Amino acid sequence: SPRNELITAAACRFIASTISLIEIQLDKKSSVSHWREIINAGLKHRSPTVQEAAAAALAQVSKLVDCSAVVDR
Repeated sequence: SPRNELITAAACRFIASTISLIEIQLDKKSSVSHWREIINAGLKHRSPTVQEAAAAALAQVSKLVDCSAVVDR
């Protein structure tokens, strides 16, 4: 919804600036195991600003690991 636009975009920007290979590898044992869900919600959001923030987060993740298996084509 429009009300969560700022929070979702901020969360995606935070993920983009703080994600590490260790967090990715820990998966469900990570201290923030739901980071993928946040990025996915951002990518599906109707706001272009949120989508861009989520895309930036996914770009950072893809610099650390191969994301081709989780990206819908």
